[in-house]
Amino acid sequence: MSSLEGKIAIVTGASSGIGRATARLLAEKGAKVVVADMDEAGGQETLELVTQAGAEGLFVKMDVTLPADVQNLVGKTLSAYGAVDVLHNNAGIYRIRETIDEVSEEEWRLIIDVDLNSLFLLARAVYPIMRAQGGGVIVSTASMAAFHAVPHGLAYASAKGGVVGLTRSLAALGEKDNVRVNCICPSAVKTPLLTNAHPGLDKGIMLSTEDIATAVHYLAAHDSLSGAAISIQLKDGKAQYLRARETEWEPVRDI
Repeated sequence: MSSLEGKIAIVTGASSGIGRATARLLAEKGAKVVVADMDEAGGQETLELVTQAGAEGLFVKMDVTLPADVQNLVGKTLSAYGAVDVLHNNAGIYRIRETIDEVSEEEWRLIIDVDLNSLFLLARAVYPIMRAQGGGVIVSTASMAAFHAVPHGLAYASAKGGVVGLTRSLAALGEKDNVRVNCICPSAVKTPLLTNAHPGLDKGIMLSTEDIATAVHYLAAHDSLSGAAISIQLKDGKAQYLRARETEWEPVRDI
């Protein structure tokens, strides 16, 4: 796989799960990794994995929903390394509610804030830097929930659908500035986020966090792909990576 030698990568939600696996893999591929999360203990553990991989890194405690924290994260990255080459927008939350009546306005806003709005805040913060330095890559964590009904996760599915739309629109915007923007859309992944929400779910049908990190690295290192939504699903026990295509339209003849 391609090297990211000397590149500077920010990974949000990096204290565990997909973010931790991605931070470690990007470090193994030569990147200097900025580990960002609210969980300081978990973030420091991830940073230790980064250094064990032979890479430089730092941990920044932050809340992705707060513009001041986002600016602080980017500022500390620039102070330490002078560039931002890769942003993995990964922080997210998930809640299960059996009926729409159980979804409070506060919970709806929180999930949309973390799972969608924060991605905009982070992209807006790093885009001018990437433009000025001649290019960069943004990879966001979406979900197959963006394409399939998730009746017990209304806010989550809505946010992830928004991530795909944001990705494609940012990619079109970034063409002139050599800023590539892609997203990954996994099915079930063996992470604390999902196993805590679904304790009875068969872990044998779940992707590994390493499967997802592999896709993030590919999108970060691939020097031409942009605007892609990569589906990741298990097939015969192995991760299968597919590029989601635009749905073809057909006439609704009874209107």
